[in-house]
This record gives sequence, structure tokens and C-alpha cells, in this order.
Amino acid sequence: SELGISYHKMGQYNNEREIYKKAVKDFPDNTNIIRAQAILAFAEEDTAEANEYIAKYLSHLTKRSASETTITANLASIYSAANILDKAEECYHKAISLDPYNRELYASLSYFLIDKERDINKGLGLADSLLKLYPERYDYMDTRGWGLYKQRKYKEALEILKKSWDLR
Repeated sequence: SELGISYHKMGQYNNEREIYKKAVKDFPDNTNIIRAQAILAFAEEDTAEANEYIAKYLSHLTKRSASETTITANLASIYSAANILDKAEECYHKAISLDPYNRELYASLSYFLIDKERDINKGLGLADSLLKLYPERYDYMDTRGWGLYKQRKYKEALEILKKSWDLR
């Protein structure tokens, strides 16, 4: 799936599709491949096919007894990767409403808001709240550094990203 994702990022959708065709023969139930196929279908504006892959993906997660929170958070990541940002944000908020004490959901929402430039200030606020509770989490620092970078606060961003890197 990683090679396919690399092709996707370069816009080489034909090569990506071919990789998934080969991979599915050996790994027909691999959820990473199914997820990537959904994202590819969205990129090619084939919503019907994308929704088929999502249904297959959700079926596999349900068979593995994934919680509604996990399923919703995974849907958010698919929509985010496919740049269907309103739907992604809606799913992140729904996941948090299902499990309001899950800090990783807040971390995911924080990164999403910053990375996709939906609301950098809100994303930074979430990252700051997480860092107050878990000051040594390099991934939360990384998100904060990314937010500062997006705000063009390069010196502050560099400092926190270096600290994050050293903790990693």
C-alpha cells in the first residue's frame, strides 16, 4: 500500500491502480489496501466506487469488532486523505462525541485542522491543551510546530520541531 500511496501523491493514478490490483491478489482483505483504493476512487471522482470500497472497509472493521469510535475516526482519515474536508471534520467531531476522553482523537483533529488549514488557531489550541497534560509527547510537539510553521512563525516552529525530534 505504501508504494501505491507514493504513486497517489505524485498523481500517478494508473500506476497506483495497477499496484493495488497486484496487491489484492495476495492480500484481498488488507484494510490498508482497501482504504487506499477508496482514496484513489475519490481522487478519480468515482464516488460510487469509493463508497463501495468504504463499505468493504467498514465491513472488515466491523468483523474485527472495531468500536464505532474507531470506525468513525478511520472514516475521518479517509475523507481527509481524499480532501473531502467537511466530511472529515464532521467525522472527527463525531468520533470525539463518542469518546470525549480519547486524547488521540483530539490529537488527530488538531493535526487535521492545522495541516488542512481549516482552523490553525483552533488546532494549535488543541495541541497546547494536550501538551499541558502530556508535555513530553513529541508527536503533540510536532503538531504544534507544524501549526507555528503554517502561521509563518518559523523561529518558534523550528525550536519546537527540534525539541520534538530530540524527544523522538
